[in-house]
Amino acid sequence: MPDPASADRLFAAFPPVSDEEWLAAIERDLKGKRFEDVLVWKPLEGFPVQPFYRRPPAPGEPVIPPLRAGWTLRQDIPGDAPEEVARRARQALDQGAEALGVTIRLGAAQGPGLAFPETAAFRAWLTPFRTVPLHIDADGPPGPLLAAWLDTAGPDAHGSWMWDPLARGARRGRLPAPATFEALAHLLTQAGPSPSVRVLGIDLEPYHEAGASATQELAVLLAATHTYAGALTDRGLSPRDVAHHLHVRVPVGTSYFMEIAKMRALRRLLGQVLAAYHAEAGRVPVLVQAVTSRRSMTLYDPYVNMLRATTQAAAAILGGTDTLTVRPYNELYGRPDDFGMRIARNTQLILRHEAYLDRVVDPSAGSYYAEHLTDALGEQAWSLFQAIEARGGLPAVLRAGWLQQQIDATRQARARQLAERRRVLVGTNQYPNTEERLPDEVLSAPSGSAAPAARSTNETDAPSDGDPIAPLPPFREAEPFERLRRRTEAHAAAHGHTPTVYLLPFGHRALRSARAHFARNFFGCAGFVIDEADGFDDPRAAAEALPGVQADVVVLCSADDAYRDAAPVLLPAIRQAVPGAVVVVAGYPEDDLDALREAGVDDFVHLRSPVLETLEAYQQRLGITDVA
Repeated sequence: MPDPASADRLFAAFPPVSDEEWLAAIERDLKGKRFEDVLVWKPLEGFPVQPFYRRPPAPGEPVIPPLRAGWTLRQDIPGDAPEEVARRARQALDQGAEALGVTIRLGAAQGPGLAFPETAAFRAWLTPFRTVPLHIDADGPPGPLLAAWLDTAGPDAHGSWMWDPLARGARRGRLPAPATFEALAHLLTQAGPSPSVRVLGIDLEPYHEAGASATQELAVLLAATHTYAGALTDRGLSPRDVAHHLHVRVPVGTSYFMEIAKMRALRRLLGQVLAAYHAEAGRVPVLVQAVTSRRSMTLYDPYVNMLRATTQAAAAILGGTDTLTVRPYNELYGRPDDFGMRIARNTQLILRHEAYLDRVVDPSAGSYYAEHLTDALGEQAWSLFQAIEARGGLPAVLRAGWLQQQIDATRQARARQLAERRRVLVGTNQYPNTEERLPDEVLSAPSGSAAPAARSTNETDAPSDGDPIAPLPPFREAEPFERLRRRTEAHAAAHGHTPTVYLLPFGHRALRSARAHFARNFFGCAGFVIDEADGFDDPRAAAEALPGVQADVVVLCSADDAYRDAAPVLLPAIRQAVPGAVVVVAGYPEDDLDALREAGVDDFVHLRSPVLETLEAYQQRLGITDVA
């Protein structure tokens, strides 16, 4: 083991460098650009993130319940046929899953999930899985099903019942009635003091899927915890019982380090809220159940969903989740097949057995960057939580529509970033696979309908709903670009022709290649066919190659200063060889814009072009409209 004293002597050989000296060196390298503009990240979470940190944050004394190394590999089994769900559940357990998630449909209403009209049927289905941790999603309190579960499994009963009336109401647009809290209190009393089955669920998915930031998700979690803890302790339950039954579903997005910080901050903040009710309750470990985000999933290039899910899963694990669900990469195509389920399981198995992410408790602890993110995110979330409480609490801000407005503003900002490619969804708004076409059954569905069906809205066993509120509609980041491509594909199916973009690179080899690459990615996002010439050293050679080209759009790809001299040669040749084509310049030669327009250039595309808006305009120009 290295001698700490010798390490101190080693670093003593280097003179200390102040923050000011580092910043001065960076600004010299930036050649006049502002450090704040270029290198400081300003995420939607509401605080600036520096490119480097040289000191740990100031020490505090947050209430942090103990973490543990490792996590439980959970797999959710979709379906409404008990025999088929049981088959897939056995297959999942045989191949590495350690816990199961199922959706139960209460009463006789139609919808996704298992329906058990009689308790005996539920007992029979449950018996083979009585020793397996079971996590149940439902739209209401379990009624006799919980008693059947506890009785059938006995001391082996382990898992959770997810019923969050506030989250359910926020999604559907109706607050829970006051009697809901009586039902929750009865549910906790029915389940008893054992922490092995938790029945007080807080579901952050509706807020996350509506576009909320990590700050907003955490603030909602704290406000929901405060609302439920206050209501339940007022009804005679102890703070410790509330804490023992608390479990949280946390969607994990694509911002890797921010999501690690969210998971770490979550426990600290929850501990502070619960400690306000009772110090002992603040030290009870809350069951944290992470799930990879549906918001970031895509229909096109669905295999990239595997990569997104892997980074999301790693962030959840490094942030200290207790259980983890990885969504199958092809979930948006309908009910995932066995291959999709297997890849979802194997993602976790690889992270455990090959990346060894289960070997260290809180591995990001001590990282200046992770610690600063955790603290800043926690402070921002706590401030928003206080703002919610100042307005009367979570039900009050939902009733007033204030929270919905806050989340909608974040959603719109997120959508703008994606539309302008300031945030990238690989395969969707950047690096699209232009050869890909959606399966016929997906293409023929109404736009946006390929997502899984919503959870059951049955209310048979739940208290009647209360006041109507503005709902939180789900938001999937890729949908606007997917609508672009679906319009193009539907147009092609109806007219037998997919618009073609012909790239014409000429001049300096490296610059023409870079511009062609940019144009290929830009127009490929709309699903156009991309045809590309090999490249020419001068405009005259490019003009001679134009006869026989068939295209709807021709894109000139070269250096900005090359377009001025090339226009008199290329524009007449294009008009003769490809009449009616839209002529586009890749780049923004600011000094020559007017001259190029006079020569016949129709448009310019460049890094500052709003991609989504520009491509929608091209579809209109080419006669591509919505197809019913």
